[in-house]
Amino acid sequence: ALRLLSDPFFVLYGDSYLECDYEKIRRAFIESKKWGMMTVLRNKNRWDKSNVDFRDSKIFAYNKTNQTTNMQYIDYGLSLFQKIAWRKYPARKTFDLAQVHVELLQRDQLAAYEVFQRFYEIGSSKGLQETRAHLASKSRRAHLNP
Repeated sequence: ALRLLSDPFFVLYGDSYLECDYEKIRRAFIESKKWGMMTVLRNKNRWDKSNVDFRDSKIFAYNKTNQTTNMQYIDYGLSLFQKIAWRKYPARKTFDLAQVHVELLQRDQLAAYEVFQRFYEIGSSKGLQETRAHLASKSRRAHLNP
């Protein structure tokens, strides 16, 4: 599919609902001149295990399986990439997106963008209930404030 994508392109976790400014994030990515960008949210293990050490607008570590106390942020579920970041991965072979992030981080080619709105995930019953409640609340507010 790489040949069908624009350059740059977004990757969004399939079980995520995100209320963020995609255009602002895209512009920040282009300005970064990096091959990839991960959006991060200060999480402190609130919604899921924090897995990003992010300080001074920079990612110092990212690990989805071995978290440290310095990891107060979480990968938000939205990334941007230049096609060049994916060229080393063979077509029709599976690999984890985390591998792409880690390898870009090791090459100093992973930018970061901090978001401040929480993420909603629909990959679990609890997450789906929270997302539905959030959307219903937004709908009610919209009807009250046309």
